Amino acid sequence: MEFNTFEEALQICVTSENGSPEQDAALRYCLEHAPQDLRQMLMDHYHKLHGGHGDGCACGGHDEH
Repeated sequence: MEFNTFEEALQICVTSENGSPEQDAALRYCLEHAPQDLRQMLMDHYHKLHGGHGDGCACGGHDEH
């Protein structure tokens, strides 16, 4: 799934079913493009949903945890 803006991806995060592939793709996009403070909050939520860092999670937060 491709997104044109952070806002578009954020809308998908809010409106899609929790744990759906669409929400997962949107969360990944938001993690890459969010302001730093929001990025940390999103990473925490992403890892809570997915049980922490997994191979290829692509969140960019491995050095922070």
